Amino acid sequence: MEVVDVRGHKYCIPFSKGILSTSLMRAKLDVAEAYITAAEVEKELETRGIWEIGEEELVDLVKEKLIEEGFEKNAVYYEMWQKIREEKKNVIILIGGATASGKSTIASELGYRFGIRRTIGTDSIREVMRKMLSIELVPSIYYSSFLVGKNLKPPSQYLNKTVYGFEKQTSNVAVGVNALITRARDEGFNLIVEGIHLVPGYIQNEENLFHFILNPPSTEQHKNMIMKRFIDLKRPVDRYMDHLTEIEEIKDYINEVAGGKGVKIIQNYTVSETIEEIMTDVIEKLSEKVTAG
Repeated sequence: MEVVDVRGHKYCIPFSKGILSTSLMRAKLDVAEAYITAAEVEKELETRGIWEIGEEELVDLVKEKLIEEGFEKNAVYYEMWQKIREEKKNVIILIGGATASGKSTIASELGYRFGIRRTIGTDSIREVMRKMLSIELVPSIYYSSFLVGKNLKPPSQYLNKTVYGFEKQTSNVAVGVNALITRARDEGFNLIVEGIHLVPGYIQNEENLFHFILNPPSTEQHKNMIMKRFIDLKRPVDRYMDHLTEIEEIKDYINEVAGGKGVKIIQNYTVSETIEEIMTDVIEKLSEKVTAG
């Protein structure tokens, strides 16, 4: 097939099935459906003898093809994403939760499905902060989240040491997280952040920011997730299993705060179910905003 040029207001680029497939996955088509639909759009362009098409005309053609195939709701979602892009509004997704609750796996898959290339973990932000700030200045960022409390003295003997230490670390790491969110807003890029430090109340709110907390459905499943994660990462599993009590205390604390702040807690049974739940929530809320706007 000859190259079809897609003409925008300030640019002209070759038609790409890959780019269109990503846009369609963002509209909740699965991978196979997205690629098949993109291929059919390409075939339609060839059949009609179209070698140059305006961006708006291409959007209409894609919507037409989606409706033909019975994807009426996906056609609405596809149009919604185009409007968000035209209005230059960015989307920020936060995936919080306890140690080994599946955050990085879900964030990576969401990045692929939503076509969001910028994904970062709060542990990476903490590591950068450690290079800039000494242990004497900010001691909390130098320990694992479940060990901070053992190395800091709480102001009262009645405070839970584990939770107190975690809160101190979270408040410090949140400075870096909020700076990143501000930059994403100012520069207009989409962003996914995942990490244990994404505790509701510490993170600034933005127009199109979506916050989720992942929760292992049971202590036994949480144990299994810890075993799998840290064996895969070649880290000493015993270090985590020996501190399961502290890890569970932090999990309960995060869930309690999230419940009080109205942040959605997702029981992370399977990757596919969790991805489906998050995508549905994000897309439906964005649809409501676009319709209301």
